[in-house]
Amino acid sequence: INSVFAQMGVDVGMDKVLATATKLGMDTGKLKPLPAYTLGTMGASPIQMAAVYATLDNHGKKVTPAIIKTATNSAYPTFEHTDPIGAQVISRKAADSVTSVLTGVVDDGTAEVSVAENPARDGRKVAGKTGTSDDNKSAWFTGFTPDLVTSVGLFGEDYKTRGQSKMYKTAGLPRVNGGGFPAQIWAAYTFGVAGKNTKFDLDTDQG
Repeated sequence: INSVFAQMGVDVGMDKVLATATKLGMDTGKLKPLPAYTLGTMGASPIQMAAVYATLDNHGKKVTPAIIKTATNSAYPTFEHTDPIGAQVISRKAADSVTSVLTGVVDDGTAEVSVAENPARDGRKVAGKTGTSDDNKSAWFTGFTPDLVTSVGLFGEDYKTRGQSKMYKTAGLPRVNGGGFPAQIWAAYTFGVAGKNTKFDLDTDQG
C-alpha cells in the first residue's frame, strides 16, 4: 500500500509535498524532495505531529502549540502564549478530507482494537494514524477527537550510549507497533479527558 503514496508524491511533485508539510508545521529544513518522505522518513517530534494534526482538526487553519514549562497550581497552569490560531494554510475541504480518511485508520485499520473498540470511546468520532519506524526504534499514534489532539511516541533508548535502540521483545512482544502501546496510551488519556463532542463537522465529499 505504501508504494501508492510514494508514487502519488512523485506525480504531485515532492517539492510541493514538502512545501505543504512546512505549512502544516513540519520542520522540513534542508530536506531534498525524495519520494520516501511520503512514508514518514523525515522524522518529527511529538509536538510537531500534534501541531500538524491540530491544523487538520482546525479545518486547515494553522495551530501552533506551546509547551507548559512550569505549573505552580496543577489545576490552573499559567503560561505565556500568543494566539495559537494562524492563517488558513490548506483549504478546509482538503483538511476535512484528510480527517475523513484518518477515521478509517481507527474504525477499520491498525488502531481498530486499541481505539475503535475501546469501551471508553463512548461514541466519539476519532481520526488518527499509527506509525512504526524501521528496526522498531519508535512507534507512534497521533490522533484527535473533534476537540482534542494528542500525539504519543515511544522510543527505544540505550541507557548506556544514550542512542536509539530497537524495541523488539519489549514487554514480551515480538515488536512494538503503533496500534499497540502508543494507541492504548492515547486512548486511555484521550477518552479520560476529552469532551463529549462526538462528531466531526466536515466539509468533504469523502465517504
